[in-house]
Amino acid sequence: MKYRFYVTAVLSLLLVVGFFLPAEAQMIRSGVIAESPLYFDVGVGNMDLRFDDADEDATGFRAFGTRLKAGYNLSNDIAIEGHLGLFGDDDQRAIEADIGPMVAVYGRYNFGRVWDRELPENFSTYALLGLVHYTVDWDFEGHHGVDSEDSEEVSTTALGFGLGLNYAFAERLNGNFEVQGTIPREDFNYGNYNDDYYTILYTFGLSWRL
Repeated sequence: MKYRFYVTAVLSLLLVVGFFLPAEAQMIRSGVIAESPLYFDVGVGNMDLRFDDADEDATGFRAFGTRLKAGYNLSNDIAIEGHLGLFGDDDQRAIEADIGPMVAVYGRYNFGRVWDRELPENFSTYALLGLVHYTVDWDFEGHHGVDSEDSEEVSTTALGFGLGLNYAFAERLNGNFEVQGTIPREDFNYGNYNDDYYTILYTFGLSWRL
């Protein structure tokens, strides 16, 4: 089931790219636009799964992974992005959490006209707001405080948000640092714990525009 989700997510991302790319290529050739508003990004970082108002026995999990995204600039200030995150697992107190995959759709607002003029040259900032879907495969085997099945897969969709700092290396090549989060959810049963949970994703990435 998990690998089917990976395949579906990748095909969905390629479908979005394939929908926009031919039209943009035609507009560039005809001189309607000078360059394509389509861009791609590859980043690496940590996905944290944390618990809100957790008691002293509860813990969080962290997994390293890769974040891929494709974006389309609707204007100088606004873009739409599709994200795909592939992460590993973490083991805490005999409980293993395999975090991911993550699929997200974000609206992006570039702050260029608001406060970027105060930043050093080549730096810019942006904000993200959208929906995030991810799965967690839990393995509770060996944990003395869990009265549940040995393993469980949980899927979640939550409101996501983020902030990013961008640095322009060249006209079409940029580096970025992003922090993304999701609002706490209440429908998760962490063994005997029933805490609200949320995610925080930190990534360093490189993006290029066609």
